[in-house]
This record gives sequence, C-alpha cells and structure tokens, in this order.
Amino acid sequence: AGLNFPSSGTLLLDDKAINFSKIAMVHQRPLLAKNLSVWENIILGSEPMFGPKVFGIVNRKKAFNQIKLLQKKLGLESILDINQSVSELSADCVFYTAFLSALYKNPNVIILDEPCAPLDNSQRNNLYLCLKQLSKLGLAVIVITHNVQEAFLYADKVSVLRKGNLIFSGSVNENDFVKIVEGMGKSQLVQNDSYYDKIEKETILSVSNLSARPVSGSALFDISFSVCSGEILLLLGQ
Repeated sequence: AGLNFPSSGTLLLDDKAINFSKIAMVHQRPLLAKNLSVWENIILGSEPMFGPKVFGIVNRKKAFNQIKLLQKKLGLESILDINQSVSELSADCVFYTAFLSALYKNPNVIILDEPCAPLDNSQRNNLYLCLKQLSKLGLAVIVITHNVQEAFLYADKVSVLRKGNLIFSGSVNENDFVKIVEGMGKSQLVQNDSYYDKIEKETILSVSNLSARPVSGSALFDISFSVCSGEILLLLGQ
C-alpha cells in the first residue's frame, strides 16, 4: 500500500476518493529496522518533531505518550516493551510492533496479511476483538487469510479469490460461501499402500507438545508427531 504509485483508477472509501497515504499495510513478514527500538520503528516516517521538521529533533515525550495511548487502547501495555530492540523480539512482538506502527499513522484503511501466523489462539481472539473495536470506530479493516475458520468466526464480509479471480464476495452466512468452503475440503488422495504395508513400521522420531517463538521465522504451538522408518511425513500449516 503506497509502495507503488497507481497508473490509473481511483480508490473510493464511503464514495470519496482517497490516496494510498491513508492505507496502512501490515505484512506477513514485517520489514522493521532491527537496529532500532520498538518505539523508533513505530513512529518511523511519522515522527513528531520539535518545531519545523528541518530541525530534525524528535519529540520523544509526545511519541511515547501517543504510543502508550495506542497500547492501552489495544491492551498491549504488558505485552510489548517499546524500549526493547527489535532484533530481540519474538515473532508475535514483531507483528505487534508493525501493527502499532500502522495504526500510529492514523489510516482510514488497514490491511493485514496473515496476521495470526505468529499468534496463539488466545492472541488471535484478542486481535480480532481489537479489530472489531477499531472497525466500530470507523476504520476499514481488510484481513488476508487462508484460515477459513477465521472468516466464519470474525468476518462481516468475505471475498474468495481462486487463481487470481474473484469467485465470491458477500456474507459468510450465504449458502454460496458455505458451498465454496465445503468444496475446498473435498479432495481425493490416491495412494498405493502395497509397499508401505510390507515394511516394518518402527518409530524413529517422536515429538510431543513442541512450542517455539523464534526471533525470526514462524511460531509453533503445541505440535506433536511421530515418524516411522520408510515413510515420508508431511507437515501442513500456515
């Protein structure tokens, strides 16, 4: 949003033309300045200044007050230390930093790409409660997700893309959407078990209740699996 200038067309919000500066984007893998602190990343590009901007003196007190108000509004006071270096953050805190940075710019529209990838179930529920609250205050919220359950639980309206084409747009309660979702789950797996049935199924690796929040990369939440000799295990997730 705003990285490339539009070559044609018009963006309308409430039948009024808007520009890209009023649209904020939270990427699935946020690009933050790792050598800066959380609060410096949040205000980056929208720094409150003492006097004219040419003086280059950031009003740190004003920035802190504005960020603290946002944190309180979103319930993130105890989750995110704004003085911490971004290089030390876990994946969920990297997301929260990018989220606060987007909201700090006071946009009319916010787009979030797979926001729940680094979040556990409790954090996901809290995020959507927050997004609901923001939408009631007039912010237009667009969430890009592969998680159909999120659409059913939280969306007011859903649009489904398939191979770059819009195949549905409407309420999650409409029969057409239910049929599309049911179709997504219908796939046939053809397999030949003749070889696998003949070999001895010895467990050579077992993992139980694995959780991890790496500084970079996707998070894992309570993962359990085992691998037998002679088989290929597929791990599927987001």
